[in-house]
Amino acid sequence: MGSKSNKILKGFTRSLGVGVKLNFLNKTKFKISKSFFEKSFFTSIKKLKIPQPALLELYLVSQNEIKKINSKWRAKNSPTDVISFEITDKNTGTYPKILNKKNSPEYLDPSFWGIIFLCPDFIKTHTKETSLQFKKYLLWAFVHGIIHCMGHDHEKSPKEEVLMKRLEKQILNF
Repeated sequence: MGSKSNKILKGFTRSLGVGVKLNFLNKTKFKISKSFFEKSFFTSIKKLKIPQPALLELYLVSQNEIKKINSKWRAKNSPTDVISFEITDKNTGTYPKILNKKNSPEYLDPSFWGIIFLCPDFIKTHTKETSLQFKKYLLWAFVHGIIHCMGHDHEKSPKEEVLMKRLEKQILNF
């Protein structure tokens, strides 16, 4: 990795153990740290049997930013709680267009398997619609994104939806 990339990632990454890394960037006013997500990340890796080494990126973003991402990549012109991108399509081995491989050599690393965007403001506003408190909803959205990064999609079929809910409960225990 070049020195420019190292400067960008300094303070952004920290190894969670042998072969496991969670990159984290909070671009919001919410005082939420990377450590808040680490236990769920470890548990997900174990329960989902994610091959190691494993690298995941997590961004906390504003409602405006997640709305733009949602509009561009999902053709839905509204904010949402979580958007995730599986890095390598399991069937074709191709990378999604969201990645700029020229400027980000780390994205070519085969251990890099997902990008998750969470919107704490949207989550806080919509906790009333769920039975979850803010912090639990935030963790649920993170784990939900991880499961999507593994190639699961609740919008494909009722069977996939049931599977995703079961995996979420196994990981979160709530």
